[in-house]
Amino acid sequence: MNTLFTRIITALSIVCISVLGSRQGWGQNPNTLITYSTGAPCTSATSFCGGAVSGVHVTSTLQQFTRVFDLNGFNTNNHDSVLIKNVRFSNTIIRNFDVVNDTFNYVVRIYKLTGVGYTFANRTLIATANSNRHVIPAGNGTLTGFYQQTFQEFTAPFNIRISAHDTIAIEVENPDFYTQNRLTVIYMGKRTESRQSSYITAAVCGVYTTPSLLYPIIGAAYTTIGCNNIGFDIEANAEFFSTPVNTTWNRFKDTICAGAQNVAYSVDPSLHASTYDWSYSGGGVTINGNGSASVTLNVALTATSGILSVTPRNYYGHAATLTRYIQVDSIFAISLNLTNPVVCLGDTVTLSGPGGFTSYRWEPPTGLTSLNTSVTKASPANSHSYTLVVEDEYGCRGIGSTFVEINRGPVLHITPNPVSVCDDSVTVTISGADSYEWTPVAGIGDPNAASTKVRPASTTNYTIIATDGMGCTSETPLTVTVNNMSHVTITQNGRILSVPAGNGYLWYKDGQPVIPHAIFNQYNVKAPGRYKVLITDANGCQAFSEEIEIKALGIIDLNESVIKLYPNPTRDYIYIETALDINYEVFGIDGKLIFGKEDNKIVDMAGLASGMYYLVIEDRATANKASFKIVKSE
Repeated sequence: MNTLFTRIITALSIVCISVLGSRQGWGQNPNTLITYSTGAPCTSATSFCGGAVSGVHVTSTLQQFTRVFDLNGFNTNNHDSVLIKNVRFSNTIIRNFDVVNDTFNYVVRIYKLTGVGYTFANRTLIATANSNRHVIPAGNGTLTGFYQQTFQEFTAPFNIRISAHDTIAIEVENPDFYTQNRLTVIYMGKRTESRQSSYITAAVCGVYTTPSLLYPIIGAAYTTIGCNNIGFDIEANAEFFSTPVNTTWNRFKDTICAGAQNVAYSVDPSLHASTYDWSYSGGGVTINGNGSASVTLNVALTATSGILSVTPRNYYGHAATLTRYIQVDSIFAISLNLTNPVVCLGDTVTLSGPGGFTSYRWEPPTGLTSLNTSVTKASPANSHSYTLVVEDEYGCRGIGSTFVEINRGPVLHITPNPVSVCDDSVTVTISGADSYEWTPVAGIGDPNAASTKVRPASTTNYTIIATDGMGCTSETPLTVTVNNMSHVTITQNGRILSVPAGNGYLWYKDGQPVIPHAIFNQYNVKAPGRYKVLITDANGCQAFSEEIEIKALGIIDLNESVIKLYPNPTRDYIYIETALDINYEVFGIDGKLIFGKEDNKIVDMAGLASGMYYLVIEDRATANKASFKIVKSE
């Protein structure tokens, strides 16, 4: 952009053009003054006299000062446009001495010329502006010179853009030229040396040579007025520039994919453009680098199709907007070869997607042999989904998923569990699988049966290998505990038979349980016979002791005839009434000893819980024993 002050210095109806300029870049460079060369030629053939046609007195009511110039003479950088911002003009006001402070104004017009020379026929009005009204200063009250001169400057604002190759005329009009004895006329002589002037010829403009009006000021004949003698100045403040030229697409895609990132778009550089305005009419698209000729687009997964637009701009205007319809393709579905595959733990399954895509990505990577191929093998430790993401040649993404379920093998139900055996075998039943295998096989009746008898020689740890319908296996450990009871011997002490302490007892006489049940590890024999005891250990295993024969020994029974108990039940004490010297022991109903006393006949029950107990009384002289039921009341 070239900024210039174009000085157009004319008087009356003169038109002269001469330019002295400097070559500038197209960027903004304000306040560059373009002046006229000293002695610049003035062409009288292009003159136009103000207010009237040729032959009319110059002091008409309508006075005009016009300057014509060819903008091509200033457009050294071949710009296409010019912006006229304002017109400044100055002149000398010549007034009658009897005019006291009065006002006048100017009208400034800009014409476009369409022919050679300046005429009414070839001019077209394109802009008009008014300057402010101005005051004519008061005179000094003397008749010296009859006319007094005052220099003033005026500004008329414009904002008109025109072609930088036009020829224009700037016309300054004083509509109050010759009213109330005031007029604005030429000033004979330059105001400053830097402002060169134009001239007129009296023959062209029809200027009369009345000495009383002009001659005393001019000081020369009208026919000899030269370019350097005129003082009416016109300056145009203008900027030469070019708007951006239209551009074309350089890089683009008509179809992009949802989720795509950094998709490049660009246009060819536009001459004179300082920025590029990009916009997108659809949703979900972010433009990166807006303002430059090249941008990238980030496309959200929810983006929609729309129009991508770019407009080259500069300070003065813009080129035509370039548009392109962009089709946004959403994520498409792909099919995998398996739907909910089920594999045994530790086995491998093949997963494959469709071929023909430019990239592949399996997620998550757990248990996969390959992550970036269409086919991979999976051997996961747990059941979960796998997703395949593919991209085509346009960067569009496809997604497919499948679920890999891990069969960890059958879960067994074993009855009984845990398993304990005594002398005899135990039947173990298994369910939850299609086939079974015991290992080791020792002590197992049928190692492949769902129900089999088990009796190992000693406690053994087994593994049951089970297989389901898919061929998946599981291994279940099972311990079989063997409880072999040792040989039990009865010890006799007088009328008392004893066996080692255990968890349960039942005495037999002559093959039948003793009634009432003798359930302790000691038994006070009441009569001759063959005795044995059935012993139950802590594991529930049972075994008979050896048998012992008791012959008639003159045994006196310890019964209610020789031993009396009272009170029974009792809350605190039971008294034993007998002539015998005795010891006693108190047992719970489970056969466990609670406490005992020697040479004592009072049983203290106060500290026991309510319920039934057994009181075993021993005759100290014979060691014979008898059992009695006693009850602790609440």
